[in-house]
Amino acid sequence: KAKKWLQMAARQNFHRAQFELGLFLFRGLQQGKPNHQEAIKWYRLAARQGHARAQFELAMMYKDGIGVKQSFYEGYKWLKISQRHGMKGIDRPLAMCAQKLAANELRKAFAEAKRFRARNDYHPDEARK
Repeated sequence: KAKKWLQMAARQNFHRAQFELGLFLFRGLQQGKPNHQEAIKWYRLAARQGHARAQFELAMMYKDGIGVKQSFYEGYKWLKISQRHGMKGIDRPLAMCAQKLAANELRKAFAEAKRFRARNDYHPDEARK
């Protein structure tokens, strides 16, 4: 039942529900087996709306290559974005990603993170129509 309600809220672009659904899928809470590809989809949607924890989880999936092709570039970029949105305690994974990038890649990822602007697509009134 939890998944059903999370899906309903997530499909209405409610970023907190998108994050929670991603977490639900990542941990494999439905049938005991994770669905990383589906989890990353929901994390990405919440992350684009400014959800710091979703941004962090997305970054870690890129850093570790879970559900996506490993990318220290994307990991670094999303870690910097999550840091800007208030995520604490990310110095170690941030430094690890930075070590793996060439100087020009690091500058480019930093610039992309700096340009990032969250979009809040949640419109509660739309659900009533």
